[in-house]
Amino acid sequence: ASLQERLVRRGQDDEETIARRFSAAREEMRHCIDFDYVIINQDFASAVADLAAIVRASRLRSAQQCVRHRGLLAQLT
Repeated sequence: ASLQERLVRRGQDDEETIARRFSAAREEMRHCIDFDYVIINQDFASAVADLAAIVRASRLRSAQQCVRHRGLLAQLT
């Protein structure tokens, strides 16, 4: 289902609020190319898993790993 349909089905917001949220989502998507990662929260569990993967990948960047394991790397070189 589309974002607008999901918001209407939830029944938590009035039409004006839904229109405002839909407009904000559209504007955010226009800027998605400005970011390194984009997570679409269509399914909460998947979005959380995607976020966890990004955090893990960030921690595994070579610069981070070189700092974390500098002692080991010094022994090997």
